[in-house]
Amino acid sequence: MATPPLVVIGYYFRKKRGIAIGIAVSGAGAGMFISGPLFQFLFDSYGFQGGMLIMAAIFSNQIVLGCIMRPSETEIYHKSLRSKDINDQPSRINLRKTLNLDIFGDKMFLVLLLQFLIWNIPFSMLVLHLPNFSVLKGSTEQQAAFLIFLIGLTGTFGRVLTGMAVSPHAIDPVLMNMGITGILGITCSLFPFYSNTYAGQSVFSCVFGIYSGGLTTLITPLIVELLGLEKLSSAVGIMYCIGGIGYIIGPTFAGKIKQSTLVYFRIVYLLFQRLKVFEVC
Repeated sequence: MATPPLVVIGYYFRKKRGIAIGIAVSGAGAGMFISGPLFQFLFDSYGFQGGMLIMAAIFSNQIVLGCIMRPSETEIYHKSLRSKDINDQPSRINLRKTLNLDIFGDKMFLVLLLQFLIWNIPFSMLVLHLPNFSVLKGSTEQQAAFLIFLIGLTGTFGRVLTGMAVSPHAIDPVLMNMGITGILGITCSLFPFYSNTYAGQSVFSCVFGIYSGGLTTLITPLIVELLGLEKLSSAVGIMYCIGGIGYIIGPTFAGKIKQSTLVYFRIVYLLFQRLKVFEVC
């Protein structure tokens, strides 16, 4: 999960926060381009259960990394300010201030939450269904896994480049967020026109990886720009909670769309069949 590093780095860095976050979250992209071929190799070599056990052992190393994270001086300072503000308040108000629930009153943050939800729905669809789609179009399983490798590889560069671009006195993160979202929307909308070939699928994976990685880097700069550093931890936690809901909805939503489309075309086909019967009569 990228949530703890985003919060920790947000408190540790000030002048070069964007670059630091870009480098940190590039690890997620690196993991993604390694995981596709690696998981396919593990499943082929050790079966599904054996592969899952090895993956669990690899992921467990995050526990150690989480244990060595320590609060920075900036984080301690903001926590001390919050504790002074809420010491004399009733418990219900105390909890509300601790969690910074007042951020739900910020309209721009609500728009950002909606965008994060809508973005995670198609992202989960793509990660789950793109390899299967590629196989249906005639690719091998290794070629299909390589598409995820491309998304992760280009996403690594996209994260770092975006972090450099949103450094102080550079591009406004709100403006960059709008531009990246627009490019991703156009790229996905045109996918049916070039997705029949493996080359087209590869180009899509590269473009999608670069710009989707950029959106991940922009989360912390956007929150700091809109809400301030003192509300970073609460806002990032809420955003990833909402994003997780979208990630769960995505594959199921895609299956429902496919099922509804098949039913629709079946009904149209039967109607045409009946019309032909009436014409003969």
